[in-house]
Amino acid sequence: PEVCSRVFGCNFEFNKFGTSQIDTFSVIDNDDQVIVNSNDCPFEIGQNTAKIIKKQYSKIDLLLVGYTGASDYPCSYDLKLSEKERVAKLKKDKRLQNAVDYIQIFDPKYYLPFAGRYVLGGKLTSLMEHKGESTLDEGFDYLLHHVDQQKNKGIILNMKSYFDLDTELSSDTYIPENESDRENYIQNVLSKLKLDYENDLFPTLDMLLELIPKAYDRFEHHRKMINYSSDTVILIKLNEEKILLIPVNGSGFKIIEMSEFKKFQQYLFLFLDSRLFYKILQTPKKAHWNNAEIGCHISWKRVPNIYDRSLMHCLNFFHS
Repeated sequence: PEVCSRVFGCNFEFNKFGTSQIDTFSVIDNDDQVIVNSNDCPFEIGQNTAKIIKKQYSKIDLLLVGYTGASDYPCSYDLKLSEKERVAKLKKDKRLQNAVDYIQIFDPKYYLPFAGRYVLGGKLTSLMEHKGESTLDEGFDYLLHHVDQQKNKGIILNMKSYFDLDTELSSDTYIPENESDRENYIQNVLSKLKLDYENDLFPTLDMLLELIPKAYDRFEHHRKMINYSSDTVILIKLNEEKILLIPVNGSGFKIIEMSEFKKFQQYLFLFLDSRLFYKILQTPKKAHWNNAEIGCHISWKRVPNIYDRSLMHCLNFFHS
């Protein structure tokens, strides 16, 4: 996540060029105009590729650029409020600066910030406060003040609007988002919705325990594949009394009492709705750790608060 903001889903190895197959750049060339799409290409991962593209396409007419990123850090983590606020601001500022960085590399005639607007619904709406992501209007305003508009001109569009590269005109005048209407919609409509898995029956503890051995075997297989071991233990809350303990050294999983939680000094603790956990345990076709993470469906506490890429890589395969 320090690079791509994904707890799950990252390729384990970067190639010799310092890039990774987490999404890709898109270059659209009609022999007259060139459009580059850099959305979902984290700058630290994609900057080398961006420079290669720029060498091949010296004149770029339009850059489609991301200005934010979907991740659950810090909003889904057990942190002090002051730390959440600090990290959320750092995350927000970093994403905006990365947009500026891409604009400087590609040096496009026009740039269009996009693909950043989404909200959390149902019981997750309260997490929005500390997601650390800009609205489109905030992002566009930042770029206006940090990019030379005489050199690289910003474009902002309404939903279902377009910009014509031939006429260099937008299809209509942009209407800024009404923040009050947005917040009212979130609180009075989206927050009332039920998440899909909330329509399921709660699994019994036995139903979860039946799937855990096979999930652990798959976890162990991938742990050994990367020759990884750690003193950190994974703790997954099963119910109010029981925790699933997963050592990351091959010593086998255990079901322990909640009261034993305090004895661990180095751990990754996570809690998610048992109905969603049951879906994830069954098969990625029903639910996947990656989607649960991006959607902020998992609550985390890690001690120490240090990201361990190898650990998360292995946990990604904890399913039947």
